[in-house]
Amino acid sequence: MQFYALYNKQNGNGLYFGTHDSAPSAREIEFPHSSSEISWRPSHFPPNITFPTEDFFLGYDCVVGPFRGDWYDACQIYRKWALKQSWCRKGPLATREDVPKWYKEAPLYFYSVLGDTSTGTHSEEENLSIAAEHMREFLRWTEMRLPVNFYGWKDYQPARCAAGLPYNPARSPTLRVGPEKRGGWFSGMQGIQNHDGNYPKIGALHNFSTVCKDLREDGGMACPYVALGLFDQGAAENSPYVAEARPNILRGLHGVMRTWPGEALWEMCPAKPSGGGTA
Repeated sequence: MQFYALYNKQNGNGLYFGTHDSAPSAREIEFPHSSSEISWRPSHFPPNITFPTEDFFLGYDCVVGPFRGDWYDACQIYRKWALKQSWCRKGPLATREDVPKWYKEAPLYFYSVLGDTSTGTHSEEENLSIAAEHMREFLRWTEMRLPVNFYGWKDYQPARCAAGLPYNPARSPTLRVGPEKRGGWFSGMQGIQNHDGNYPKIGALHNFSTVCKDLREDGGMACPYVALGLFDQGAAENSPYVAEARPNILRGLHGVMRTWPGEALWEMCPAKPSGGGTA
């Protein structure tokens, strides 16, 4: 949602303010105001910001105009535009056939962090079986299929994991005190993002396929969790796909490599221009 609306409930007069951007460009919407006036001001951050020799080009419209009604009527202005965009073009979720009905109508979404030992063990394989049994309790209760996610489903190999780096928050005793804090370096178990980007050369837990197959027969629909924006480069950049990942690391304006906020993992570039090279 990229719009705001100011309206008078008594007389139905309203003003619509919106940025109709087909891509998720960075922006900041501000409302500077005083006792006598209020203004609407979107701040734009173009891709070529800080390059003085290049002209600024705004690739989307800023829309301001009057309308009659309330918030619902303002939504219809945005909706008329949004339905033409790629992310809404397939129609309402309720009528789409490419998304299963059980997923759209599921009242609960179950997930478990397998490196969390607060109610489990110090084995991800055993924790997976425990989590599956907990899931079955909800399946029996709801008597319908439910989606399920497992975090930390990879076969943990500490020597090939960036969690061992000195500056990784996973090692901090102030951030991860005890094994109950979703695994980490002190617990000897994996966290949520370990080995991201290195499947299938670093595979899943040994019992992962069997547990998910059995759970599916009972109605637990395991949905894969893959963090596409992250890559675990390993403690010494020794991950299996590190050579392929390195050219696609997200970098700042001066070529400085970026890591994921609060993590030591590489942050990967989400797109490539048609001419080649990383964006």
